[in-house]
Amino acid sequence: PVPLPLPVPAMKALLLVSFGLHILCVDVGVGGSIVCLLLAWLGRSSLPHRELARAISWVLPPAVTFAITLGVAPLLFVQVLYGRFLYSSSILMAVPWLSFILMLIVGYALLYRHADLLQKGSFSPLTGIASALLLLWLGFLWTNNATLMLRPDRWAALAAGSMHGLSLNLGDPQVLPRFLHMFLAMTAMAGLMLAVSAAFMGERAPFDRALARRFGFALFARITLVQLLVGPLIVWFQPSELRAAFLGDKFAFGAIVVGALAALSAAVTALAQRDPRGGKRGALIPFVLIHLTIAAMIILRDRVRDLSLARVGFAVETTPVSVDLGAVLAFLVAVVLLAFAWRAMLRWLFEGRGAAVRLSAHKEQVEHDA
Repeated sequence: PVPLPLPVPAMKALLLVSFGLHILCVDVGVGGSIVCLLLAWLGRSSLPHRELARAISWVLPPAVTFAITLGVAPLLFVQVLYGRFLYSSSILMAVPWLSFILMLIVGYALLYRHADLLQKGSFSPLTGIASALLLLWLGFLWTNNATLMLRPDRWAALAAGSMHGLSLNLGDPQVLPRFLHMFLAMTAMAGLMLAVSAAFMGERAPFDRALARRFGFALFARITLVQLLVGPLIVWFQPSELRAAFLGDKFAFGAIVVGALAALSAAVTALAQRDPRGGKRGALIPFVLIHLTIAAMIILRDRVRDLSLARVGFAVETTPVSVDLGAVLAFLVAVVLLAFAWRAMLRWLFEGRGAAVRLSAHKEQVEHDA
């Protein structure tokens, strides 16, 4: 193997942190598109729901942009650390895997169209559903790849059954529960982000803040409680020896306990904080708790990956390391530039959005007076 430019713990830390940032943007962009679709559907007979869908639709395309950009880093880190496994599974499912780019482009374009229609006061269920399904297909592909890379024992049979890369990992019973868990998580988190944003936006919010808070917290709490039922299925469908290994691993088992308790607490407090009188502090409680769950689940995911590959004799800690100071310096410079770019982009985004909202309100007032 080519030596790593940084020690394994540093590479693992970068992988986990960058993946966490990526998944939060996925929650807002893809999960938000599902929540927006639900609000727009309810908005056919409810003006407050329609206004809420219209108000949040502008966030979706930029959030997906951030998800795409931030998805590059964890993909590169996992390739560096586990390349021989990820490349093998990608080749076995080459044709579906290559559809990733096409589906991303089409789903992204439809998301822009869906948001644009909502901004104009129109709603196309077909456009919204098609966009959400295509973006969810990306998650389904990644779930297949992330699980197939952990099962070298299945590669020979898949290669023999489809020599031209047409396979998916559907024979693995953990694929569907993991995908369902991801789908529920992103939808729940989008609801939570909506509720917390409503609590902090103040009177300038162009929608019913009380409705946004009640709807967002209720959606988050109910879906999170369902997730707590789906989570054990992922554990149950693991191979028996692997299940015993990570239940006996203090980091993995600790992550399960901490993540489950924090998620349950977040759901309960979210239901209690639906009343706007709970204020900003009340809204932050489930927000902080669920991020503890997210951190625990990211750690658990990493431990399951290492324990799975340990069954075939691979230990990422044994990868040779040759620290490359030039590469490290270039990486640090890139991170600093990225931070400045994010700040400038967000300032431009929100200042531009504020001006657009004020202009729209002014036009509506003029039309009303006329």
